[in-house]
Amino acid sequence: MCAPPAAGPRSRGDLGRLVIAISGATTFKEVLAATGAFIADQTGADRVDNMRTINDGDEVRFTRIGGSGAPGLDEIIVLPSANLPMRSLMAHGSLVRSEITPSASGDAYPLLDEAGMRHMMLIPFMIGEELVCAVRLMTGSEVGFSEADEELAQHVTYLVTGWVVRRRLETRLERSQTAARRYAYRLERLNSTSQELAAATTEDEVFAIVGRSGPDLLTFDRMFLGTIAPDGTTLTSRLITTHGLEDDPVGVFPLAGSGSMEIMEAAEVVHITDLLTCNRPDARALAAHGIRSTLNVPLTLGGAITALLVLGARPFQAFSAEDEQVLGMLARQMGATLDRVRATAELEHRARHDGLTSLANRAEFDRVLAQTVEEITATGEDAVLCYVDLDHFKQVNDTLGHAAGDALLVELAGQLRANTTSGDLVARIGGDEFVIILRNCGMSQGEDVINRLRVWIAAHGFTWDDRHVAVSMSAGLARITPGATPDQVMRSADAACYRAKHAGRNRVARSD
Repeated sequence: MCAPPAAGPRSRGDLGRLVIAISGATTFKEVLAATGAFIADQTGADRVDNMRTINDGDEVRFTRIGGSGAPGLDEIIVLPSANLPMRSLMAHGSLVRSEITPSASGDAYPLLDEAGMRHMMLIPFMIGEELVCAVRLMTGSEVGFSEADEELAQHVTYLVTGWVVRRRLETRLERSQTAARRYAYRLERLNSTSQELAAATTEDEVFAIVGRSGPDLLTFDRMFLGTIAPDGTTLTSRLITTHGLEDDPVGVFPLAGSGSMEIMEAAEVVHITDLLTCNRPDARALAAHGIRSTLNVPLTLGGAITALLVLGARPFQAFSAEDEQVLGMLARQMGATLDRVRATAELEHRARHDGLTSLANRAEFDRVLAQTVEEITATGEDAVLCYVDLDHFKQVNDTLGHAAGDALLVELAGQLRANTTSGDLVARIGGDEFVIILRNCGMSQGEDVINRLRVWIAAHGFTWDDRHVAVSMSAGLARITPGATPDQVMRSADAACYRAKHAGRNRVARSD
């Protein structure tokens, strides 16, 4: 944009009115209205039009913005642009003055001549090489427009383009400030989410926190978690909601050759702008839910990419570069929290469970037995404690080796679990010693359960490296009575098992 020409005697005072009007304008329409009225007043133009190309430049729209009008001319005129001076304006950005005659070239001239117009001046409003718009002045006077009018037009051009530049800078600043505020809010929400995740103790809590925080951070319609099967062949997709991770899968898809595989191999946030162009089962499944575009980020869990966090939106190309950055930060927080929660759960599991059989260990058994005694004392519920001991286990170790002995213990643990309910507790408290707390169970029912186990074990025996050995077990049962102590119940069951062994083994005995 060039510097303005020095104001002439005619324009200096009068331009002040236009400066005030343009300075107070909030829209370009107001600027054009003030400009059209001012130019018409100063030059005596009968009509002032704003010229604007439409339909990809194929046509020019003329809209009256000043002057008293011209008989026979509509307020808005649309003409093909191919043979109009607009082409010259767009090519050179220069002011054009011309006489209007029936023989002049251009589609508009006959129309203007019939309306009594004799002269016109085209004023381009240029910013650099950009044509912002153009104004057409017309007069029915035979004298036409003067050099003073042209000089005035140059001053007006500077004022108008100056307003446009200022407004663009203001708009850009407003957008930058809005974007900065939005980003600051997102960072604040990410920080709040991070604090919530730091307090999470279960995976369900993690997914619920992410499900609640996601809509505050990003605009989307659905959030999915895709998890890779242990064998690496399939991907199971589930919805994440404000309540957590849903149990029912959206779908199970082959991983090989899928879009999900490509995203995981990329190991970065990937924006798929249009699922309708992706002819893959996972993309078609999301499209069936009305999803058009997705934002995808691999989740690194346990040091490896084993899952995929996906945001789905109905609009085409719904996500921005900032969205990608925010989702990446959320995914890193989510992955780190899941790793922590799983590691903590694994430590807690190891602290409470036997490393060989994965049954509850002695410490966990003592805790549950004490709790059970308290509950039975309060409710009077029937419950039985079973003490199980393998017969001649040492001979298995000595004959077949300790690896065989371990395998036998694992096999017995599986049978004990298979023949009890989820409300019961099965624990390994010593080398070949197991205990079972049977809830909602009387002595006769408990004896039936343990006898079925005893008969099955005696009938099947144990095979190791094509060598088969006979195996049996002895068991003692004690009723867990209200008011009894855990130690009393345990000693009663242990004593009953001792009697079963000394009565010949491979049998079940009840406490006195």
